Amino acid sequence: MKRITFLLALALSLNGCYRDDINDLNKKYDELREEQARQADLLATYQSLLQALQDKLTVTSIVDADGGSKITFSDGTELLVTSGHTPVMTIGANGNWFVDGVDTEKKSTGQEGVSPRIVDGYWRLGDVNTGVKAEGGPSIVSIVDVGGKITFHMSDGTSVTMGKTALLGMYVLSEGMMNGANGQLAYFDYNAETNKFARNEERRLKNYAETPNDLLIYGSKMYCAITGTSATGGLVRVINPATGETVQDIPITLGTVPQQPRRLIAREGNVYVSLYPGAVACIDTLSRTPRVTGLTGTFSEGIRAFGQSLYICNSGQGTGNTISIVDIAQFTETGTITVPANPVYIVNAGNGELYFNTASVGSATPANLHVLDPATKQVTTLDVPVENIVAGKNYVYGAATTGWTYGESEFKKISIADKSVSDFTTDIDEVMFAYKLAINPLTDEVFLTQQMGQDIYRFKEDGTLVETLKAGQQNGAAVVFVSVVK
Repeated sequence: MKRITFLLALALSLNGCYRDDINDLNKKYDELREEQARQADLLATYQSLLQALQDKLTVTSIVDADGGSKITFSDGTELLVTSGHTPVMTIGANGNWFVDGVDTEKKSTGQEGVSPRIVDGYWRLGDVNTGVKAEGGPSIVSIVDVGGKITFHMSDGTSVTMGKTALLGMYVLSEGMMNGANGQLAYFDYNAETNKFARNEERRLKNYAETPNDLLIYGSKMYCAITGTSATGGLVRVINPATGETVQDIPITLGTVPQQPRRLIAREGNVYVSLYPGAVACIDTLSRTPRVTGLTGTFSEGIRAFGQSLYICNSGQGTGNTISIVDIAQFTETGTITVPANPVYIVNAGNGELYFNTASVGSATPANLHVLDPATKQVTTLDVPVENIVAGKNYVYGAATTGWTYGESEFKKISIADKSVSDFTTDIDEVMFAYKLAINPLTDEVFLTQQMGQDIYRFKEDGTLVETLKAGQQNGAAVVFVSVVK
């Protein structure tokens, strides 16, 4: 009996040892898998930086996000670095090094100037230990911003240096009064230290022709669509964005009939212009010679490129119900899509879909938002009453004036992922007579102009109102941003 008891105790003891060994192996296996996954993420980060460098991208912003840093590149792509704390070292206005926005009181230049370096596994500035470890796999251990150049220091001793795209300012185009020939082009300087815009009176061009409608920066030039009158037609103005000075005016005709430019897009060396009588123009940016083709619709407005085609809204001034499809290579209309009445603006959501709105102005039906699938040519109505739209990375934004007595306005955002609709801002009471929308591609901030007024509302991506600016003329038609690669 004692022998049996002893053997049973021994078996139980050995079984417990086996369980401990198995548990230990499982724990080590899980830790190994976690380390492999971490190393894979770090390697992917490193490869993403090298790819961005190969593609000649620049850095537009670096912000805190999700326990790490979100890096945004000039093509709109983002890289999330979450391998522990990654210090961002910059040079402040006083010439000192700042680590994560805190002044180290260490000079960056001159006889007392120091450079970031790793000593005993920590980042140091001169004799100051920042307290930030430089450890891990091939990860980003610090980000150094010097003179507009961004250097990513890696834990394996290598580094990647990229240019930085800096915001200089913005142009605001205002329509003015119809038949008043008092449109305006105004420039606003951007101050990075105060994060504010200020109107530059020396580059404020008043009486900027009859009803300028759209503005576009493409390459080294800026293009302005000036509608003009039905009798004399309008033109596309080529502008030097560095000075605001006119380089050339390009009148557009179809046969002998003067045309009225409305909206602009650019693609592969050409600027495309929708024309109010029902046509589209292609302007070669080198020769600046326009080609024009007629459309079956009339009063053409919004224009967008998708795949190898242009999609152009034919509003019919309230009665039109088609979107023309124009083959880009042949530059001819290949068909139309029947849509709800009065389509005006159209944007590319970046997910294989086009969003367009139907306006209430000139129409018997309220404004609405719709989704077009170019592959099937099917249209889905979302029941969102917006008069103007713009596409961001994750949302399509829409705005409208809903009450004309006090200028009540609505400002919505529509998720591109699931088409859910929500209010964009809680500061909507500050907005009067909402009109046209624009997005700063460097910051993802959303700008809204005012109809029957000159206000320009600047919002953060989260809907917080940052500031309200004055254009100096009413009916803001377009906002574009001027930047420089350092």
